[in-house]
Amino acid sequence: MAEEIANLIIDKTFWGNEWFLIFTLVLVGIVSAACAWCGSYISTRAQNKAMRVDFDNALSDIKKQTDAVKRIEEEISHDYQERREILKIKRDKVEEIYLSLSSEAELLAGNLRISSLDEMQDVSYPNNKVEMLLALYFKEELERELELYLKNRKALISRVRELCQENLSRTRRGTPQRFEDNLEYFRNYNQAKVNIELGLECIMKNLTSRSS
Repeated sequence: MAEEIANLIIDKTFWGNEWFLIFTLVLVGIVSAACAWCGSYISTRAQNKAMRVDFDNALSDIKKQTDAVKRIEEEISHDYQERREILKIKRDKVEEIYLSLSSEAELLAGNLRISSLDEMQDVSYPNNKVEMLLALYFKEELERELELYLKNRKALISRVRELCQENLSRTRRGTPQRFEDNLEYFRNYNQAKVNIELGLECIMKNLTSRSS
């Protein structure tokens, strides 16, 4: 029996075809498994690489968006602070113009009184501070008011100079009509001054509203 089995194995008459079939199946299975594993590995690697590229792109986009948002925030913050500073400066200038108008009106009224009463006192003329401040900060808003103010201020100053010349030459004396004429110059000037003050009041309300 042992000898017959040995002979069958040696001759491959009993196991020959079966071993070849089994070996072929095993080999095909191994190759298929290896191919499947390699395909899965390569696919996984490719998928991971694609995901990494997508992630890097998304991260780059997020960084760009973050930088853009940061720049916009900085620009908004800068513009906001700049606007607040401008509004504060303009509010301060409104107050300064009010005070300058009052000081200028007081000076011109004093000049008119001195020249009208023929008092032996020197007169002094105002500077251009009111004109300068209005032209620098509120030229567009109060252009007409400033034009009317300068016109009447110039007329009043010219009237004071005329009265001073008359006082020196003694060509005229104080009369009721002369006083009334002089007051008319000051009324016109004062009305122009009031127009500017009303305009400044509207500007101040607007600035306060915008600031708040």
